[in-house]
Formats: sequence, C-alpha cells, structure tokens
Amino acid sequence: MRKLTQRLRGAATLSLLAAGVSVPTQAQDTLRLARSLDSVHMLQMATAAALTALDGTHVRMERLYPDTVLMLDGKLRLLSGATLAPLTRAATALADPMIRTRAGGAASRITGMTLAVWEDSALRAANALGVSSQLGAASGDERVILRDAAALADEIEQRLQHQIGATGHPVFMSWLSNALPRAPAADAEWRAIRLGLVSSPATVARRCHDGSLAACRETLGLTVSSDPARAWFDSAGRRAVVSDLKGRIDAQVPARCLAGSDSACIALIDGNPLFAGSRHPPGSFGARLALVQVAFELGETGSLERLASSADTPSAAIVAIAGMPLDTVVARWQRRAHDGGISSQNSTSVVALSAIGWFLALGTLATRSSRWR
Repeated sequence: MRKLTQRLRGAATLSLLAAGVSVPTQAQDTLRLARSLDSVHMLQMATAAALTALDGTHVRMERLYPDTVLMLDGKLRLLSGATLAPLTRAATALADPMIRTRAGGAASRITGMTLAVWEDSALRAANALGVSSQLGAASGDERVILRDAAALADEIEQRLQHQIGATGHPVFMSWLSNALPRAPAADAEWRAIRLGLVSSPATVARRCHDGSLAACRETLGLTVSSDPARAWFDSAGRRAVVSDLKGRIDAQVPARCLAGSDSACIALIDGNPLFAGSRHPPGSFGARLALVQVAFELGETGSLERLASSADTPSAAIVAIAGMPLDTVVARWQRRAHDGGISSQNSTSVVALSAIGWFLALGTLATRSSRWR
C-alpha cells in the first residue's frame, strides 16, 4: 500500500511538471498563463482528493494529505489546497460548534463526506471561491460564495445540516422547499410575512395575523382543508382570486363569477387548473421557513438529532426541532409575524422625521440671518 501511495505521488509530481512545461512564459500571454496555472491547481486538487481517499481508507489519520482540513472527528473532509487551507480551517472552527450543538448523536449520519474548496483566476478576481462535493465545474452541487471564513462556515453548516435533517424526510423537505434554515429570520423578512398575511385575499391568512392559531396552522399548511375555496376565502376573496387571473383565461369563463355568482367562483377555484395555486395554503415559502427558524431558536440543542428520528410530516418535524408542542411554536411565530420588525421600522421613520425636522429648523434660522435680507 505504501508503494501504491508513493507511485500516486510520483505520478502527480510528473503531471504537474508536464503541465509546467507547457505554461507560456511570455509577458503578453497573460490569459494563457492564468489558464495554465488554473489547470495545474485543479490537477493538484484532484491528486489531493485521490490521496485523501486512499489515506483515509488504508493509512492512519495523521498521514492525510497536508492540505486536508477535518471536521467532526474526521467525518467531514475539506480539500482546499495550500492557499485556501488557513481560511478553510477558520471556517470549520466557526461551523463546528453550531453543528455539534444541533446534531448531537445524529452527527454519526455523516460518513465519508468530502467537500472541495477551490478557486481559479476568475474567482480570485471576484474575491470568491467554489465549494462542491467533488472537484471541478461539472459538479451539480457547486456553489460560488464570498471568499470569507464566515461565508464558508455558513455553507458548511447548511450542507451538514441538510444531510442530517433531510434524510428520511421528503414530505417535510418538500413543504419547506428543500431548505433547512440556519439563522433566525431578519426584521425585513418578518415585515414581508406580515404584509403577505394582511394583504392576502384569503381570510384565513388575515385571521392568522389577528391571532387565530387554528387559522395560522391552515395558512402554513400544517393542517389540510378538504374544501379550501370555502374554508380559506370569503365571497369577496374568491372574486379577488378570479379577478387576478381573468386576463389569462377566456373572458366568458370568469364572467358569471365576477358578475356576482359565488357558486361560479367556487367552481373555478375548485376545478380549473389555472387556480391550482389557490388550492395550496396561502402562507408563503418565507412564512414556512420562518416557522422552522423559530423552532430551531426554541430547541437549538439537539434539534437535528430529534428531527432525525421524527415522523415525516411538517407538524411532527417542527415539534421535534423545537422540542415543544406545535401550538407553542406557532404562537411564537404568530407574534413575530404580527410585530416583528416594527421597532426597527419605527426607528428608521423616527430618524427620517428627525432629519427633516432639523432641516426645516436650520432653514428657518438661515432665512432670519442678515445675509438673506
């Protein structure tokens, strides 16, 4: 095995030298030089990946490729190259506590996960780097992020959290549009959620804003209605839904509804394919994501471990993440949806009004000066 490792290293060295021979040295051929250097770097990373896989299988951990950064006791390996290794180590130091806190024993679900952290001349120029589960631009999960330890830590956390939490939960992940959140929702996101509730044609969404937890569960799709056209909308809301789409269908189709026939409106919402969206819960993706963010806030420690063993429904997953009853989480979400972001918005308004006030006051004083007479 030692001889095989030495042969791989020798082959890698010869490949790099061969690549180096072909690199143009004339100053005017800068673009070709950059591309050749990128090819050498990518070849070095590919060699590192092969050696890491070999060493991890047959050789002791301390003999790993020097630029390999380990996380979670070696369950995750990051191949980064010499120039990016310090940044990668800093990122793993940031990400490790968060994942350990949330994952607990579920971290054992991560086995042999490898990420490549790489850059080329174009990414360097943009102060960015690439992250993928395998080397090269053909990787389907490749992402380009800011060349920053905090940004790379976020990316690592998202990938690890998804692998732990999404496993065995296709229904929950579909409800959540396949995106497990890391951090709490920002004030701007709560303001958008509130606007969506109060401006929705669905009365169930407006009742949720006013404090009905049952309405919030329906709005978020935690409970399923067998008759959404009647349960979620009043007659005015049904006409508004049909009116919004009237330009996309034959004018004769919505005519009876818009003329006042509520039964015609119900028939359209229930049966016409164009109104399929109105048969989905009126809560937005942002509203559902914020609910899961609240659940993670309430039950941070061990949240992924509990999720890993929960049933595959949105309600069961949220209860597991929070470690609390569903209505406790929904009530916290409802309060944030009703009040979240108001203080910062008011502060901004106060600052703006104060600035206008000072402008007017200074203008008044200036006009009293003798210079203006």
